Amino acid sequence: MSGAGAALSHINAAGFALIGVLALAAWVRWRGRTRAWLAAALGLLALVTTGGELSALFKQLDPVVPLLDLVFFMASAYALLELRNTLLPVSLRTRLAVLAMLVVSTALVVPLALGPQNQKPTAFALIVVCALVLEWALCIIEPAMRFRLAARRLPVVQRKRLRALSTGYLGIAGALVLAVGTALAAAAASDGKAQPADAGIGLALQIVVTAAVPWFYVGFAP
Repeated sequence: MSGAGAALSHINAAGFALIGVLALAAWVRWRGRTRAWLAAALGLLALVTTGGELSALFKQLDPVVPLLDLVFFMASAYALLELRNTLLPVSLRTRLAVLAMLVVSTALVVPLALGPQNQKPTAFALIVVCALVLEWALCIIEPAMRFRLAARRLPVVQRKRLRALSTGYLGIAGALVLAVGTALAAAAASDGKAQPADAGIGLALQIVVTAAVPWFYVGFAP
């Protein structure tokens, strides 16, 4: 990772850690299911960024920490779906179906993560990664879009909160899909080694994540 990318990674980890703590503190102070699921969604993202920093510092933690990061990452998407359910109800059957889908897809990654890493990704591995990214993105994009639409009927403060939360999640989802899609295409066409374009993709993603942090804070700030 380039110097700028590494610096932004540290900033993002600290920013999301702070967001997670503040969201949890807001739930402790005011309680309620909506704040609980919001704290879970943001807190899990904070754990993902923190895990990424630990993996970069302590390589001996691989592959345990990356696998935990994946679990937290997918769980954050489900938490956002449950947050949506507190504001715009979703049927229990749909939520259970999404949960089962996320669990199965995440479980498929375990043998891939524990297997040899210094080889070109197989077609199965690429399909599993694509499925995970698409599932996460769908779990994020649908609630984020519904929040934006529903905000039109709410008072000013609630409207700004939902739109800010929607903007933050849509920005990360869009950047992640683009970055992973580009990286997978490069990996499929190469021997699996890092390419010069990977640094640029990583830096662009870090910039988007940095820009999203303030929007998440506006989503629950007093």
